[in-house]
Amino acid sequence: MKESIVLVVLGLVMAMASDISLAGCDQCLAVVRGSSQWSEQMTTRAMQCASSFGSACVAAVSKEIFEKFRVIVDWRLVPQGGGLDLDAYCRAKGYTGVSLEENNAHGWKCRDSGGGLHGMDLYDACAWQYGRGRPIYGDFNDPCSWKCVFE
Repeated sequence: MKESIVLVVLGLVMAMASDISLAGCDQCLAVVRGSSQWSEQMTTRAMQCASSFGSACVAAVSKEIFEKFRVIVDWRLVPQGGGLDLDAYCRAKGYTGVSLEENNAHGWKCRDSGGGLHGMDLYDACAWQYGRGRPIYGDFNDPCSWKCVFE
């Protein structure tokens, strides 16, 4: 019974990942594609990155991990509330999306339709996504380590 539920959920995740635009998710998928073997650390890093881009990216990364390593992602590795969807935030502010310009925590910029780059207020991003929160990153050298903390 448990196995059939897991397979149904996995099937839904794979269907979602194949039908939805994945703007900005490439660096999350690259974490998986650049790994020669499965590890919990690689999975956690890829899923934390994916949570920054929303459920479609989470589904795509889950699918990539399953197809490459035949491992079903433990959903406890996906941040539950707290992760920032920076692409959705930029779009909500009227930009075309998010762009990683430097490979560090402060490398994120919103991109406009003309290709111009604009800084973002991550306090505002936490407030936009959760109604509250303070942005922190776990590792300066990991652009996908941002989250909002609720104090």
